[in-house]
Amino acid sequence: MNYHQLFLIKSIYITAVFTSVIKKAVIEYPEVYREKVFQLIQRLEMDFTQFWIYRDIYPNSESLGVTPMLIQKSFANFGDEKRLKNILIKALHGYAIQLPIVGGSISRGAPFAESGEGDRVYFNAIVKWWNDIFMSITTSKMQAKSISIGGVGTDYFSYCLNSHLSEDAEPKMILWELAANDRGRYDDKPFPPGQPLEQFTRNILQRESKPALFFLNFFRGHDYLDGKCMNYEDEGGLLVARHYRISSISWRNFVCDEIKQMTPGFSIETLFSADRLHPSILGHAQMAFLVINHIKNSFLRMLINHASRVPTIADFQEQTYNHGDIVLADILYHETSNNKPLCYTYLKYNEFEPNNTLAINIIRQDDFHFNVFKKFKIRSDELRGMQTYLSEQLLQISFDLIQPYSRLVITTHSSTGSSQTWLDADTPVIIETDKYHMGTKVELITTNLKAGMHILSILSTQNGFVVCAISVI
Repeated sequence: MNYHQLFLIKSIYITAVFTSVIKKAVIEYPEVYREKVFQLIQRLEMDFTQFWIYRDIYPNSESLGVTPMLIQKSFANFGDEKRLKNILIKALHGYAIQLPIVGGSISRGAPFAESGEGDRVYFNAIVKWWNDIFMSITTSKMQAKSISIGGVGTDYFSYCLNSHLSEDAEPKMILWELAANDRGRYDDKPFPPGQPLEQFTRNILQRESKPALFFLNFFRGHDYLDGKCMNYEDEGGLLVARHYRISSISWRNFVCDEIKQMTPGFSIETLFSADRLHPSILGHAQMAFLVINHIKNSFLRMLINHASRVPTIADFQEQTYNHGDIVLADILYHETSNNKPLCYTYLKYNEFEPNNTLAINIIRQDDFHFNVFKKFKIRSDELRGMQTYLSEQLLQISFDLIQPYSRLVITTHSSTGSSQTWLDADTPVIIETDKYHMGTKVELITTNLKAGMHILSILSTQNGFVVCAISVI
C-alpha cells in the first residue's frame, strides 16, 4: 500500500469518526434538540403498518383483527417505563440500540423459517420500524441479536445467559419469549415454577447497561383446551412481571377469547402453523404490532409530556434521573440467588460460539465426544454437547471455583438416555431423559459448593447420555 492510499484511508476514517461525533454532539444545541423531538413525534404518529414488513399480506391493523379492546387485553402487565425512557434518551443521542431476543423455536421462526421465510419473525418488524423512524432523525440504529435456541427453557438461560450475551454498557431492549416453552416445564421441580424467570429477570436487571426488559407471551396451539390457552403466565410468569414491574405483552390474551367465540380470522388454523404448535406468520405479525404499538405510544407520551417541554436534552435527562434510580425489587423465592452464575455451555446460536464464564477441563471421556445432535436446514441454532450412545461410559470434568457457590446444575436434553451424575464423592443423582419431551432439561446435582477444585463425574447408564451445559450459581 503506497502513501497516497494510506492517506486516503486515514482521511475517510477520520471523516467518518468526526461526522459521527458531530451528529451526536449537535443534539446538545436547543434548536437541534427541539427539531429532532418534533420530527420524532410526527413520525411516531404515523400508521406504521404503511411501511412495515408485513404490508404485502397485512396492510393495516384491521387485517390483523386489531381492536382497541384487544390491545388493552394484551397488556398482561404495563410495567415501569423508566428503563424505556433511558432507551429513548440514548436514541436521541444517536446511540445504537441492541435488541437481544431470548426465546425458543418460536423466535427462530419455526416452522416457516425452514421454507425461507425467516424474515417474517416478529422481531424483524420491530427492527425495521425502529430504523425507519430513528435512523434518519437521530442516527440511532437498532440491531437484533437472537440468542434463541429451539426447545430451551428459561431455567437454562437463568444460568447461561452470559455465555451468549456478554455484559457491557451498550443500551439494550431485551425480549424474553419463552412462555410457551416453559408451560409445565417445572411441574416436577422442587422449586416454585416462577423461580427460573425471577432468576433470569434479576440477572438482566442488575446489568450495567440497565436494559429495558419485555416479556412476550405466546402459547402453543396444543395448549388450547376447552377455551383455555395455557402458558407460563399461569405458572408464575405474570407474578414475576408484576413484582418486578416488567412490561408483559400477551398474545394469549389477545387471541384466546376470540378463538373461543369463533371471531372471523381468529381460529387455530389461521393463528398457528400447520404443526398446530407454533404461531403462524399472522401470529407473529400480531405480536409485532402489539410490541411496536406499545413502544410507539410510550415514546409519544415521553416526548409530548416531557421531552418537548424542556429546552435541551440535558434537561430531559436531568428530569428523568431526578426521579431516582431504578430500584430492584426484593427476592420473591428463597431459591433465587443474588450471585452471578458461571456457565460452560455447548449450545450455539447463529455462527457465534459461546463466551463461556466457567473454565472446565475434561480429564476422562471414554466414548463421550462432541456431537451436534440436532440442527436445521436453514435455522442457525444448534443443539450440541458431549454425548455417547453407549452405556457405562464415564465423563469426568474438573473445574476450580474461587469462591463458594450455592448449587451446581447440568443441562441435558430430552430423549438422550440416562446417567448417574455426582460431584467429588457425593451420592450420585439419577437423571432420566427418555420419557421427557420438552427439550433442554436442567438438573440439580449438588448444593453448597466450597471454593477450590472439583470433579464432576457423569456415567451413562442406558441409551447413552448428553451433557449440554454445566453451571454454578
